[in-house]
Amino acid sequence: MLVLENFGVSRIGKDLTVSQLCKTMGLNVNLFLMICNLHNGFYIEKVKKVNPSDIPAIINYLSQGHRYYLKEKYPEIRGFIKRIGKSAKSNFMLVMESYFDEYFREVKEHILYEEKIAFPTLIIKKYID
Repeated sequence: MLVLENFGVSRIGKDLTVSQLCKTMGLNVNLFLMICNLHNGFYIEKVKKVNPSDIPAIINYLSQGHRYYLKEKYPEIRGFIKRIGKSAKSNFMLVMESYFDEYFREVKEHILYEEKIAFPTLIIKKYID
């Protein structure tokens, strides 16, 4: 469901095939299946070449994933750590909070780099090559 959400799909007809869904979304079915497999941790032996026309869909998928982590997962995990910290009342939890905050600061830097530098470069490269 997260893969579908990251592709912007919120509702699916119950009798819709993957091929039909991809056609409706204007998405390469091979790209969709490759991302589903990667998301589920399946090793892909023969990766089909990604078409330059797939780059915007890949970037959109990754950008949606960034929003998910920034707006949903980070606050959720941070809330869990805070709740545990209140009940544990130990210095260890203060260290854990600090570690997590520092880790996520680095994640945000990575996301910002991708959004501001890497993704625009890929889109420009698509039209140059």
